Amino acid sequence: MMGLGSLGLTTEQERLYRRLLRDPRADLDPAEVGPVLAELRALGLVDESRTALPPAAAIDVLVRRRIEQTQRQLTELTLAWDVLTELAEEHRSGRPVQMVEHLLDGKAVTRRMFGLLADERASSCI
Repeated sequence: MMGLGSLGLTTEQERLYRRLLRDPRADLDPAEVGPVLAELRALGLVDESRTALPPAAAIDVLVRRRIEQTQRQLTELTLAWDVLTELAEEHRSGRPVQMVEHLLDGKAVTRRMFGLLADERASSCI
């Protein structure tokens, strides 16, 4: 039988989710399950009243989460082709190639630009 581990849940998270699914009014020791319950709430699998998300909705949430994680990993892997281009040029020309910084989204670009401006201001004040 396939568990929810392949979708990113720990054994403890899956155990508690299944328990709440079977018995929403289960008497739970907060000291024992508190952190795991908080994790399930953060994932959107359990609400504040300790009601477990229905199975179809829970699987949908977990699959979408795994797809997003996989897309981020694939984006990181695509940067390898850029490195290959740089290395090939260094090999062809025998000269170092200026490294290009790759930023994945607009927020990262903005943060980087503000950081560079702050560094420039700090170095010009010295």
